[in-house]
Amino acid sequence: MVFYEEQSGKSHTLDFSSFPAPLAMQRWMAVLLAAQCGARGGSKRLATAKKYHWVLRRFTVVLSDAGRVPSTPGELAPEHFQILRDRYEDHPTSLRLYLQALRRLMRKRDDLTEEALHDLLRTRLPAAAEATQVMAYSDHEWQQIMTAVRRDVRISRDRIRVGVRLLARFRDGELIAGSREEALGRMLEEYATTGDLPRNESGVLRDEVSRLGGAMAISGMLSLTRDESTAFALLLSALTAENFGTVKTWPALHTRPDGRVSAQAVALVEETKPRRGPDREYMVVALEDLPASLRELAESEDTEPRLFLSPLRVYQLLLELTQTARRLSGATRAFVS
Repeated sequence: MVFYEEQSGKSHTLDFSSFPAPLAMQRWMAVLLAAQCGARGGSKRLATAKKYHWVLRRFTVVLSDAGRVPSTPGELAPEHFQILRDRYEDHPTSLRLYLQALRRLMRKRDDLTEEALHDLLRTRLPAAAEATQVMAYSDHEWQQIMTAVRRDVRISRDRIRVGVRLLARFRDGELIAGSREEALGRMLEEYATTGDLPRNESGVLRDEVSRLGGAMAISGMLSLTRDESTAFALLLSALTAENFGTVKTWPALHTRPDGRVSAQAVALVEETKPRRGPDREYMVVALEDLPASLRELAESEDTEPRLFLSPLRVYQLLLELTQTARRLSGATRAFVS
């Protein structure tokens, strides 16, 4: 069976033929996984599909070691689940994981006997291991984090805008021929056009690339680094109270219902939350600008840091700084580095 992860598009083959079980049981377990991880199932991540596949395989291995593998789903009995409990009674964490997964996969199956299903669902799960206490960030720590994130965003903004202006001056013929600026402008033109830098016939970057700062420095004049992209996601997550994992998948395409003319600017961005289930996973988040009174304050030269208090402005800045990388890659997402 081939599983396709919804958000990333990654595919992975889940092989049931190696399970130590009859063909009918192998096929049935493939059906179980397809129901849980398919288009209308609640599990959309590749890691989750792999976990279910692993649990099903362990279940058949345990039954095989005991010499009690059923031939069909209808032959599954309470004693089969008891074999699993006995096998992992000294490993409560593993047993809890296996029983929880089997319950999710089998609880709605009408091809199991009532006795087997009742035994699986009534079994009291082993106590979970004592959770590690998680301490919330203090106000001072949170302020330090936000200060560092805004600093990364500000540095990337200033650097890329300098690169964009230099490239524009090169294209307009304003740079002195033979100067370092002109050579750097030519490099930026190469990168903006092809997504690469000059190379020798062997494929190695030319020496002039190193003399002008290296590939990472030159490409960084027109695109974000991965860490800077993460900083944008963290900042937007903090400003909107959306999960980091949701924010990082936002698209660049959005709607401006205000028509860019109203006093209260807003952008509507589609997002997905697969864990909400197939009927409720698609949502729309509204990225608003600051109120008019604060917007006037934020636009003053002395209060530049306040520009990073507006979710809409941070999102617009992200789109501005990633437009070259998005054009070169053909990506439609907001976060691209």
